[in-house]
Amino acid sequence: VGGDRIKYPYDVSTKTADLITAKILFNSTISTPGARFCCYDIKDFYLNNTMPRKEYMRIPVSAIPHKIMEQYNLHQLIRNGYVYVEVCKSVYGLPQAGKIANDVLVPYLAQHGYMQSKRIPGLFNHTTRPISFCLIVDDFGVKYVGEEHAIHLRDVLQAKYPITEDWTGETFCGLHLDWDYANGTVDLSMPHYVAKALQRFQHPTPAIPEHAPHDWIQPTYGSKQPQLTTTTDDSPPLDKHGTKRLQEIIGTFLYHGRAIDNTMLVALNE
Repeated sequence: VGGDRIKYPYDVSTKTADLITAKILFNSTISTPGARFCCYDIKDFYLNNTMPRKEYMRIPVSAIPHKIMEQYNLHQLIRNGYVYVEVCKSVYGLPQAGKIANDVLVPYLAQHGYMQSKRIPGLFNHTTRPISFCLIVDDFGVKYVGEEHAIHLRDVLQAKYPITEDWTGETFCGLHLDWDYANGTVDLSMPHYVAKALQRFQHPTPAIPEHAPHDWIQPTYGSKQPQLTTTTDDSPPLDKHGTKRLQEIIGTFLYHGRAIDNTMLVALNE
């Protein structure tokens, strides 16, 4: 559904765990004796939830295969080259799909003792069990002490949703997690992320290596002349294409900077 064409008059925002919350949960896992980390993912999370308000769309007949037209007898529904559709259950593209799905999930979890923190969005704890998790859309990063408690959460989710399981806890929020419980460490990485981004933006390898995380002016020690910062950039503003490219580059590397390598944040801000 073309979400950019829908005017939904109600709130569409959904509470979700921040990256900082996830990192603190990782730290808590390796700091708690006997704790382990696993991940669950709900499949088709946005689909098939009853919507409080129906939406409408039209599909050009040219986009519908002839077999589908015949199977569902759609020819009689054609109006001016389109088939008009009433949407009763949530689907991808609807701006409200995420909130509707979350509004169904959170009360369901509460029925089984998993309560969302009143102060930290997306962080859940069980009322009696030693288990907590971060929820980011449909991804669960789960810290547990005792496998039976993680199995309880899995069974609760499976009773309502199809899910996938990762008991190694190696991938969450796009991060690769290398757990070393014996030594109390976890290494975060995003393999190949930077290399793919450089290839995507066709960035050539500079002739002179830049070993600092940000461009700087080398001070001349002992000089009596004032050493000032560079002058303000007075180049003309970027056009629409240049602005779009800048947003793509910053957006691509900002997550990597926040998640893995914060030394690049100053350069991104500049």
